[in-house]
Amino acid sequence: ENMIIAGTENGYGIRDYEWKDDDRLKILLAHEPSQYTAYAGVGADIVFAGHVHGGQAIIPGKGGLISPDMEFFPDLYKGEYRFGDMTMYISAGLGNSVLPVRINNYPEIVVVDIVNKQK
Repeated sequence: ENMIIAGTENGYGIRDYEWKDDDRLKILLAHEPSQYTAYAGVGADIVFAGHVHGGQAIIPGKGGLISPDMEFFPDLYKGEYRFGDMTMYISAGLGNSVLPVRINNYPEIVVVDIVNKQK
């Protein structure tokens, strides 16, 4: 009762969530990280996303090489990102995209401890 956990595949239907004025912790499981403005817009506090497979290959000093949408050096590819009051974690995941290859980009399962500091 102290949190809301919801999900969306690609941001579709996200506007149906009415969380803005809800004081509970709002956790969103979302496939597509590029929709972060919509997620923040409905009041999500924490978003867990994937889709970009960590950029398939990591170029040291540069970041992820390519997204499944064929975008070179995507801004959002892996790790923790802050957008105002919202935090988004993007996992490189376990699978692959078009090419079954990963370079400097190991499969991962993200584990996050959520601690209520108000206790």
